[in-house]
Amino acid sequence: MSNQGVVLTAVAPVLEGTRMRIQYRIYNRMTEPVFAFVRTMTRQGADRDPYVVLRFDPDRLSVSYRKPSTPPGLLLMRELLPFSTRIRPGAVFQDVVELGVPVEELRPFRNPPYPPDPRVVYVTRVDFETQWIRQSETYHSRPFGKDPSLFSANGPLNDIDVALEVPEGLPVLWRGEVPGLAPPT
Repeated sequence: MSNQGVVLTAVAPVLEGTRMRIQYRIYNRMTEPVFAFVRTMTRQGADRDPYVVLRFDPDRLSVSYRKPSTPPGLLLMRELLPFSTRIRPGAVFQDVVELGVPVEELRPFRNPPYPPDPRVVYVTRVDFETQWIRQSETYHSRPFGKDPSLFSANGPLNDIDVALEVPEGLPVLWRGEVPGLAPPT
């Protein structure tokens, strides 16, 4: 899907045994560099694994590098910003996301242990999502020390996403409702 000159494309998820792969590309058609979120933040630093949340109505899987919304009642000392890569004008960033099958949810703030017998939900749609920031509009941007290709950047966010079909159905383990968080919609 296009958004003001930055385009996200992805190949339909490929299921291979106990793995699912999504190959994606972010094209910068702008006349200036942009920062696109491509890694999540964990206590250990940058993580290739995106946030993975089961959504209902209709059943779909959100696979996301977007900045997560802070749940009501949760006080953070600082914003939880995914890490970004800087994409020059006319350039393309490409990468692959790999997840185990059945897919396990990875929520941004609270990931309680799975119940002993978790509910398996089959989804036929995967929403792959991320965000980008114009370099000229960043409040700050600085290289991430452990990986010079990654940046911590913040500014006005622009959403890009693509809906991918999984006709054969993708099994997802649902964590159930998490105390303090509204159930996924």
